[in-house]
Amino acid sequence: MPQASALAFFENLLTLQELVGTSDAEQLAQLRNTARDKNECYTIKALATNGHDLSKVGIPHRKQMGDVLERLLDAVMHKPEKIQSETLLNIAVYMR
Repeated sequence: MPQASALAFFENLLTLQELVGTSDAEQLAQLRNTARDKNECYTIKALATNGHDLSKVGIPHRKQMGDVLERLLDAVMHKPEKIQSETLLNIAVYMR
């Protein structure tokens, strides 16, 4: 694993531990499995839309697209019913 990837991994792990209030690996694995079993979206890659979709609705590549994808992920994590691609694209256009 390249050094930058390893650092990002550990930063994400620490953030997750702070958010869920535990550093217990077994509890974290249970949370991951529960999210996976419920087909919950917990990564940008798992969103029902992607950068290609966003560029089609006029959102420029680079930082703005990344910011929109992060905000879409946040919206889906708080309101799972927003997971549909068309809904996400409508939200993205509004965020622009």
